[in-house]
Amino acid sequence: MKNVASPPLASETLRAVSRSAVLKARVLAWVANPWIIAGVAFAWRVANFLRHGLYQISDAYGHLFFGYEVGRIASALASGHGFSSPFPAPSGPTAWLGPIYPLVVAAVFKVAGIYTTGSAIVILTLNCVFGALTAVAIFFVAQEMFGRTVALWSAWVYALLPYFVNWSTWIWETSLSTLLLALLFLLTLRLERSPSRTRWILFGVLWGVTTLTNAATLVFLPLSVAWLWYHSRRRAEMLPNVALAALLCVLTVSPWVGRNYSVFGRFVFPRSDFGEELYMGNHDGSEGLCMFWDHPVWNKYEMADFARQGELAYVAARQRDALAWIRQNPGRFAQLTLRRVGFFWFDIPEQGRMAARFGMGSRHALFFGFALLAFWGLGRAWRSRIKGTSLFAGLFLLYPLVYYVTHCHPRYQHPITPEMLVLAVFLLCSAARRKPALLGRRA
Repeated sequence: MKNVASPPLASETLRAVSRSAVLKARVLAWVANPWIIAGVAFAWRVANFLRHGLYQISDAYGHLFFGYEVGRIASALASGHGFSSPFPAPSGPTAWLGPIYPLVVAAVFKVAGIYTTGSAIVILTLNCVFGALTAVAIFFVAQEMFGRTVALWSAWVYALLPYFVNWSTWIWETSLSTLLLALLFLLTLRLERSPSRTRWILFGVLWGVTTLTNAATLVFLPLSVAWLWYHSRRRAEMLPNVALAALLCVLTVSPWVGRNYSVFGRFVFPRSDFGEELYMGNHDGSEGLCMFWDHPVWNKYEMADFARQGELAYVAARQRDALAWIRQNPGRFAQLTLRRVGFFWFDIPEQGRMAARFGMGSRHALFFGFALLAFWGLGRAWRSRIKGTSLFAGLFLLYPLVYYVTHCHPRYQHPITPEMLVLAVFLLCSAARRKPALLGRRA
């Protein structure tokens, strides 16, 4: 006689399967939610700086390690001395940095105290917020370009990978700049698809804020507008919106320009320090890196000279020296520029904890591998004629130019790593399929 399962047992089995399916669907829904990813990214970043005690910042050299020039300017602001004195000694008004991030730090100083542990915790927590929101921006950029699978992997990698987490522990504008540039990249893609007046207004204001945060990002502005113009089907209707966005951008930066003219008696925009940065990488003994020992931060004789001459005169003198050296040593300058191209994409030679733990070769291999995947992904997207690929290419071409002629540091690359990551994940997801099915809108 056949064994027949009793109806209660079959019913219980079906209920268990149903509960398992519901639980799986809920987990997948959570994993696929960009705001859940942001929450995890935020918690992981906060846990990282709390666990390692990174909020306990040494007070050596007069609290120099608390944000370097950012901390100095913020301290001057919070103590009622205005936007001034980026180095150890008082030196008067400055335009050494864009004003946005120092103003943020100064606001924290006013509430939680200058150079206090509480201020460090608040500032690092804000950086963690910027990093978490960047993961959301990455998700939507990747979804616009390549579909949901690439979006999810890109956002989760950015949320959890220690290298990306690390930059939230720097009291500098790096995390904020990365978020703003990712938002502008996303906004450019969406303006092409749906060019509403509201988005153009946001485009103009956001570009003004980004320019006052990290001047190097400004090279993406003409590229993004040119790309939108090229793909626009209604250029006559686009012109008033472009004009409105340009006006709002100018209005956003004009208080800074006006302030600089008022205190310096001349036009200074967006920052005053280019001559110094050019000199730091281009003079006798240069090896393509920043020669920090000749910088006012570390050299008391240069600091005295900076205070005596004033900021603009000092920077102008350094720029003249650098240009004279470049004219006298064009071959060496070309060689150093090629070195800096390599340093930007494959990391600078630097002894540190990573080098001690993994060895110099391993650290550079990680940077090289990431850049290789990003450019390989760019090539694959280009061959597949995916709309928006030229935005990636233009950003990678133009953004590093200023660092090729001055000097490099790993944090200089970080603002464009979200775009690099999206392309790298796109490549790996495409390769994981037997017959890659490219997602997204095609050109």
